[in-house]
Order: sequence, then structure tokens, then C-alpha cells
Amino acid sequence: MVTVLGSALKHGCSEEDILHALNVFLFDYVESEDPRKVVRVGYDTHARLLEIGFMEDGERVTVFHAMKARRRYLQR
Repeated sequence: MVTVLGSALKHGCSEEDILHALNVFLFDYVESEDPRKVVRVGYDTHARLLEIGFMEDGERVTVFHAMKARRRYLQR
């Protein structure tokens, strides 16, 4: 189950683009554990790269951040 918080929409990304980028991605990495926070870089519905920040708790994914991918995430 995926929940997209309002904070993930503040940079102008649509929920549709966020969900697409979660599923069609280049890479991700774990930023922290307990709770597990992940940053994923993926493509939105227009093939633009987004950075998506989310927390994982078992089957539940909560997206709290989404915006155009910044250089620091692309150079990892």
C-alpha cells in the first residue's frame, strides 16, 4: 500500500508522476534505518527524473518527498 503525503506534492509533482517514478526507477539507496527511509530516483510519466523520499514499514510505503532530481542524487 502506498500513501502520498501532501508534503510530497509541494514541489509540483503529481501523485501519478510520483507513483510512476516509484515503479520505473534507476536506483535507490537507504538513507536511514528504523524507520527505514529510502531515496529513489525514477522517471515520471514524462520521462523526467524525480527524487522520491519515502518510508517503508513492511508492506506500507509512505512518500513524503518528491521533486526534480537534484545533482547530488544523480552523482551517487
